[in-house]
Amino acid sequence: MKPKVIILGSEMIAERNLAKSLALETTRINSEQTKIDLEIDAKRRIEEIRVEEVTAETRREREVKERIREMKIEAAQREAEEAVSPIKEGLAQITAKIFDSASEMAERMKDAEFVSGSLAKRARQMCEWYQLMNFTGDTSLENVLEQLQAAAGREAKERSPEEMRTALSDLLRMTSVHSKKLLDEDRLSALEL
Repeated sequence: MKPKVIILGSEMIAERNLAKSLALETTRINSEQTKIDLEIDAKRRIEEIRVEEVTAETRREREVKERIREMKIEAAQREAEEAVSPIKEGLAQITAKIFDSASEMAERMKDAEFVSGSLAKRARQMCEWYQLMNFTGDTSLENVLEQLQAAAGREAKERSPEEMRTALSDLLRMTSVHSKKLLDEDRLSALEL
């Protein structure tokens, strides 16, 4: 009977050794699994960081491109304003000159019973001058000036002081409207800046 106990004891030792080796193998496998999990987690974090960097870089590029686009628009607006400003100034000067001449003629026509030849000639010359200087193609002012030219262009006996006064007052009103438009446009431009 004794030999069986020894066999059982040696089997127990073998089983214990097997259990230890299995425990060691399990620990080794678990540590390898942990190592693999850590590597996967590290790679995932690295990829997340790369994605965040690419996203941030894309956002920065978009912001820079947007700022460049805005700067180009601002530069184009400044150039357009610089190009339009002399045109507006020229138009304002023409309108002011016509207004001054029309005011002077209206003052002379206030109590006049007839249209003098010099006044009619001056009115015709002003109309011709505007036709030459009208670089904007403004027909509204041109129509009013045509009325004045028609009133001033008749023979001395046919010229009506009332028709001349009406044409001059229409001209004064139209040049005032033009001046107001230009002033309003300048105010709006100043507000935009």
